[in-house]
Amino acid sequence: RMDIGIIANKLDMHSIRCFPANKFMYYLARGVPILSTPSPHYREFIQQHEVGEVMNELSPAAFRQAANRLIRNPERTRKMGWDGFHLAKQKFNWTDSARNLLDLYHEVLKSS
Repeated sequence: RMDIGIIANKLDMHSIRCFPANKFMYYLARGVPILSTPSPHYREFIQQHEVGEVMNELSPAAFRQAANRLIRNPERTRKMGWDGFHLAKQKFNWTDSARNLLDLYHEVLKSS
């Protein structure tokens, strides 16, 4: 059982290129609000859909502040998890994922 899912990626090209990570989608699909390091893609998604908190910077103090925002308001935090669950069902489903993957394959084949 989890109350908060932590995404602690370093701010490098790999973490930026691999959005959304499986762990991110796992948390959303299970209704767990997310606490994330300040990656631009995670920040944009989390803030746009209000499914968690993003650290202001990559430091222990920023982690503590973001975690406290979630811990101190359990009703809001539960709503973030619930909203994430519904968003995952709507946005990250096999039909859309298969279509996106086929589009990617098509683009790769066109450029070869």
